[in-house]
Amino acid sequence: MQSRLDSLVEAVCNIGTGFVLALCVTYWVLPLWGLEPNGRAAIEITLLYTVISIARSWVWRRAFNWFHCRPSE
Repeated sequence: MQSRLDSLVEAVCNIGTGFVLALCVTYWVLPLWGLEPNGRAAIEITLLYTVISIARSWVWRRAFNWFHCRPSE
């Protein structure tokens, strides 16, 4: 079983690799909908979603570890 810290590190690594992809999507795809973020805005938007994604991944990981490791009835 993973410790809470190990779960957080895994989530950060997983989401961190997606950060670059998300940044590119934010910067290059949003203009297709008429939104023109500058570099700073694209980074800020991506950071917000990245923090949310890290928290979500960590919560799900902990929930599944709890369900998996609890004693069976």
